[in-house]
Amino acid sequence: MSGSDCAALYRLTGAVAGLPNAADDLRRRTVFGVGHVRLGTVSAALVDEPERRPRFVVVGSGGVAGIGRRHRAVPVDRIIGTTVADVFLDVTGDQLADGPAYAPDRITDRDYLEGIYRYYDRTPCWASGYVFPDFNR
Repeated sequence: MSGSDCAALYRLTGAVAGLPNAADDLRRRTVFGVGHVRLGTVSAALVDEPERRPRFVVVGSGGVAGIGRRHRAVPVDRIIGTTVADVFLDVTGDQLADGPAYAPDRITDRDYLEGIYRYYDRTPCWASGYVFPDFNR
């Protein structure tokens, strides 16, 4: 994938028809972290425009009845496995809590996205040699 293409993100809405692989739709799945600790749920998926692949999952956690709920964008490169109902991340609860807040108005801002990749110690999808992770296993 070339330079800036994968940074042209949109929030996946509606049916999975927008994705080439329906298994890549991770929305509404329960998220578990290191030690099989429940971290929250996938409240959104951020998909790149040209390839229609998820690049980030937005994990919602905390709060009561949606009030006080926090949302964090996590690169899909931190996913170590999935089931039809769950997503498993190699992230601790503290890492997620301390991570950059999800800013829906900045999902096409490369500096913002690069900060998220840097925080989670992952290579940005626009970097030379980047390979999309095989998390559906």
